[in-house]
Amino acid sequence: MGGALLLFATNLIAITLSGALIFLLLGMRPKAQEEHQNWLRRGLTLSAVLLVVISVLLTVIMVQTERASARQRLLRGVLAEQMRQLPSARLISVDHTEHSDGVWHIEATVQCVEPPSAQHIEAISKALATAMRDPVEVKLRITLVQEVDSRYPATGTKP
Repeated sequence: MGGALLLFATNLIAITLSGALIFLLLGMRPKAQEEHQNWLRRGLTLSAVLLVVISVLLTVIMVQTERASARQRLLRGVLAEQMRQLPSARLISVDHTEHSDGVWHIEATVQCVEPPSAQHIEAISKALATAMRDPVEVKLRITLVQEVDSRYPATGTKP
């Protein structure tokens, strides 16, 4: 079940259960027949159980989402710190997935004036592995950017 559908179902059950409890508290009860009382008990019990089950599922989804978000912030922070060592480098995007072999696959898109050295790429990989506390495979998409200075219109760069 998707998160939005789960949230909708939780709200529907919670509103229905709350409405039923309010009517009971206000003294509006079904007829005193045993069969009506049993239906009321079953309905309230079923609503309460469904509410608990769906709430647990929502909690699991929320925890997973928060962990993924925390990993994303961690990766962005480590990569941004590593990019500061490159001249005019800028981190554009980061994506990560965990494969069944336990290795995190991290893909980052970076803009920079000159490509990073093999040593710097290795340092990035080590920093990410240390931060993630797991093995990583890093794939960098590097877009080389040319800086142009308007004070030197003929070439765009300082002589």
